[in-house]
Amino acid sequence: MGDLSNSQMKILVHGDSVAAGVGAYTPEQTIAGLLAQHFSTTHYVTVVNKGKPGVRMIDLANQGAPDERYDLVVLIVSSNDVYKFTPLRRFALATREVLDAYSAVAKQVVIAGPAKMSELPALIGGHRMIMRFREHRYATILAETCEKYSNVTHIIPYAPPGMHIFAPDKYHPNPEGHRLWFELILKSLSSF
Repeated sequence: MGDLSNSQMKILVHGDSVAAGVGAYTPEQTIAGLLAQHFSTTHYVTVVNKGKPGVRMIDLANQGAPDERYDLVVLIVSSNDVYKFTPLRRFALATREVLDAYSAVAKQVVIAGPAKMSELPALIGGHRMIMRFREHRYATILAETCEKYSNVTHIIPYAPPGMHIFAPDKYHPNPEGHRLWFELILKSLSSF
């Protein structure tokens, strides 16, 4: 996408249902689509989206490193780990494996997650309290592991109070939510 005379840029988006674009109405409204549109103003952009609903950190670890090099890798993963109660030790080991693999094939890696599961309208009462406790523990593991890599940035997606970012399923982001995640990712980039 973009002008062929511009420098080339390869982007990989991988991870869970948010990476896959669930909740957006068109491909252009997804995080991958928004990244492509944004960078195509200055680059000729190729975006590969391997997002798949239900993906956990261990799934990415089991896939190993990509065969190609990328300028930017965006990993949206860990919300399913929170929701499915992945053991913390297993999550920490998988996180290290994933970041070892992806940091070696990318100029910059942004890992987003976990989402604020405790704020999902689909969840009720006690489940929200459990998610609040758990999401903090997974986010801490991600943040501490990311600090060990010079080309990896961790962000925790959040929405300002009153912002309506949920799709009708009350679980995934709507187009406005995808744009919010995209903007947080963009702010975290140190180059490009």
